[in-house]
Amino acid sequence: MADDHRWTTLPGNLPWLTPEFICAIWESAAFSIACLLEELQAGLNALPAGQREAVITQGFW
Repeated sequence: MADDHRWTTLPGNLPWLTPEFICAIWESAAFSIACLLEELQAGLNALPAGQREAVITQGFW
């Protein structure tokens, strides 16, 4: 993290978009998406069979 990334420095000596920062944002986004998908799957699995069949017959699934 102590590498010199002069090409990513904004005016005022503010480092931005360093490779470390980009990797951290990418990892946070991937982790958040995985958690949201698990929550969505758990919610869909909690539907009773009758409601699931009604949704499928109406074309929403």
